[in-house]
Amino acid sequence: LLLDLYELLAMKICSVGVACSKRKDQCISKLLTLSFRWSWLKRSGSLNASSGRCFSYAKPQTDVRPSRIALDLQDPKFITVQAKNPALDFASCDPEHLSPATCKVANLVGGVWTYDPASHCIIVDPLTGKPMMSVADVKPHETAPFVAALRACPKYGLHNPLRRVERYRTYGDVCAAAAAALGEPVVARFFARLIQRVSPKSYQQAMGEVTVTRAFLHNFSGDQVRFLARSFGTPGDHLGQSTQGYRWPYGPVAIITPFNFPLEIPALQLLGALFMGNKPLLKVDQKVSVVMEQFLRLLLRCGMPPDDAAFMHCSGAVAHSLLLEARPRNTVFTGSSRVADILARDLHGRIKVEGAGFDWKIVGPMQHELRSAAAAAAAAAA
Repeated sequence: LLLDLYELLAMKICSVGVACSKRKDQCISKLLTLSFRWSWLKRSGSLNASSGRCFSYAKPQTDVRPSRIALDLQDPKFITVQAKNPALDFASCDPEHLSPATCKVANLVGGVWTYDPASHCIIVDPLTGKPMMSVADVKPHETAPFVAALRACPKYGLHNPLRRVERYRTYGDVCAAAAAALGEPVVARFFARLIQRVSPKSYQQAMGEVTVTRAFLHNFSGDQVRFLARSFGTPGDHLGQSTQGYRWPYGPVAIITPFNFPLEIPALQLLGALFMGNKPLLKVDQKVSVVMEQFLRLLLRCGMPPDDAAFMHCSGAVAHSLLLEARPRNTVFTGSSRVADILARDLHGRIKVEGAGFDWKIVGPMQHELRSAAAAAAAAAA
């Protein structure tokens, strides 16, 4: 409502049409900035410093947890109010203010978030080289709870077409709630900015992952998860005989995903496993796993049973040893061809591979730079 009122006011002030939309957005941005500054002045009553368009206000002594307002003047449609926005009550970090003290990325096992200060690794900010977050790092002697979680799942899964069929609808409701949450601009921006902090992507590319994930959740809302498990029947060749086929879960499974799509790949693969009644153990590259941790927290807020999945942060060697010990009935691996070959051999073929193809890229100057260099060399030679 506030944005709509400011848009009307901006159009009145600027007398804008379609050709002046940029000027209108700038006016909206200024009005929003002034509004937030006024609310802060009214609440705190003190102003520390101002420089151009950037203002810093003193923290009120009576306000224990003030709102953090990150206003992007280049994109006035999205405003992140981190601390007191109900849509972000699942979040345990702020993409705009990451540090090892405020962002501790935890494991999920047995329905409980766990973080051991003695076993963690520090992820540095790729732009500044400074510590950015602290991520749990499971050691070889700490894998027992994850192995037990996988072994606790029977091979007929957590649900199937003959058992606990109400859970199909449960995940349809989870998808509907999560899709609605990702439809909130503040939540979509939260994930897009978090992706940008750990992956070299533009805002549009990062928001593309959020959009694809939201569309996936929309597609499997309501009864669509139940319809996904549709069975089939075939008449027999004599009286009283018929064939009935079911889409049956594997039971305990593992999912290993790379760094290049921090949200889209692990989210879609995890949800697909959960839909069919599997119990997945998810391992994402530690450099970007904070994105999936926050998405799991969103799913739990939307009604996902907390013990349905395990989430683990560890090195590749630890994950390899865990797979050999737990022996999941199937593993989905997305990554390099070299690691895929090793897992296919050690897991005796119980693996679905999305290989990386060629493991090289050509990175170099643009064509016009090459032509300029060639012309300069030819002139020097002459």
